[in-house]
Amino acid sequence: MSILGITNLLFGLHMMLGGLSIFATLKIKSFIQATNIHKIEEAFIELNATAEKQRNKYEKLFVYSSIILWSLNYINKLKNTSREGRDCEKDISDLMNPLVHYRSAAFDFQNSDLYNIALYLYNANEDQLEQFFRKCDDRIEVHGRSWKPPFGYIGYAHWINGVIISSEYPNQPSATTGKALPSDKEFYASCVAAAIPGNMTGGKPIGVLIISSSRENQFSSNDTSLTDFISEYVLILSQYFEKYFDGNH
Repeated sequence: MSILGITNLLFGLHMMLGGLSIFATLKIKSFIQATNIHKIEEAFIELNATAEKQRNKYEKLFVYSSIILWSLNYINKLKNTSREGRDCEKDISDLMNPLVHYRSAAFDFQNSDLYNIALYLYNANEDQLEQFFRKCDDRIEVHGRSWKPPFGYIGYAHWINGVIISSEYPNQPSATTGKALPSDKEFYASCVAAAIPGNMTGGKPIGVLIISSSRENQFSSNDTSLTDFISEYVLILSQYFEKYFDGNH
């Protein structure tokens, strides 16, 4: 490819990725001024890699925004309905299905990764979190365990009433014990878990949303778009449960 061809290609890339405007402009200038074709190719590879990261970031933000808007619209459609007669299990399945359906784009799941997306509700009488919704890879051995705070990542997220990333607590005894099984390290190598805030249980969180993977370090606390999305999503779940849930939790 000629220098002019590379420059034109990068200019088109620059126009498509507004978030890279300053970076791309500087790189294009360096291409024009460069005299060594190898330096041009190296700079092009660098820009292309950065552009790909930015493209993935913006795609993920688009998916997050779409899920949030769809979920808010779902809740809004229910605003004039009463608690009586609502099928809570169906409603939550509807609300959680976008997370399952768009898991690859939203959470970087790959074909070889074993995904698990679940929602647990707090049973105040038993002081434990019980599974209410779950979708997972069919290669995962499902045990249907409940978790007492602060044990397991589910119990620990409930106990601190916040969002946790498993990589932040590799040596946290309470977060990695409880009803742990040897297969957990294979099936649940990394996770993000978030408490669902609410006032149904004496100020304690309503429950916990957890997304886990068989791939280590899939979730990072440095990914602020992920933690922001999860924080916003559990607030939507909280709105639903506080108004419509009529269970014994």
